[in-house]
Amino acid sequence: QNLEMMQRKLNVKDQKVVLYVGRLRKQKGVDYLIHAFSMLRNEVDNVVLIIIGNGECMGELTTLSKKLNVNHHTLFLGYIENSKLGTYYNMCDVLVMPSITYEQADAWGFVINEAMYFSKPVIASDAVGASFDMIENGKNGYIVPERNSEAIYQALKDILGDPSVERKMGHCSKRIVDERFRYSNMVEGFAAAIEYVRGSN
Repeated sequence: QNLEMMQRKLNVKDQKVVLYVGRLRKQKGVDYLIHAFSMLRNEVDNVVLIIIGNGECMGELTTLSKKLNVNHHTLFLGYIENSKLGTYYNMCDVLVMPSITYEQADAWGFVINEAMYFSKPVIASDAVGASFDMIENGKNGYIVPERNSEAIYQALKDILGDPSVERKMGHCSKRIVDERFRYSNMVEGFAAAIEYVRGSN
């Protein structure tokens, strides 16, 4: 019900939803996602981009979406508390993390884990540390070269163009998260590490 209310409020009920969650900083590469989204909008009508987060690039990104004529289909929602993000993960069809290497690489991307937990396909650039652990290329999403809007666009088109592909990738995401990153697995790994350290002293 919460989900339906939010879809109505944002007017995205019959739309495909591309989601970005994170700071709006240079290193996050959101401008590449907006460029990719504008290419997609040239071909597909029923798709919107939801951008969640604040940061110093907000002004420049809103200007870019106007310039590329996708401002009516791009929702900048600002900061949203972690506890409320579930609704947006549920609502989206794909999560994109388009980070670039700028000063340093983007170490991990917990939003990737979170979106996968909600059974969603994910697209991340090769500047995101987590992408190689979490994404099996072509199975639950795509790892794309950083600073490459064309590659993000192609990946979006592949996922959103076929509902059965999107579903299959979503199930695969959930399976990967459950197998590798279940809380019990992490706890067991941690316990084993402690035992190992104890034993070696």
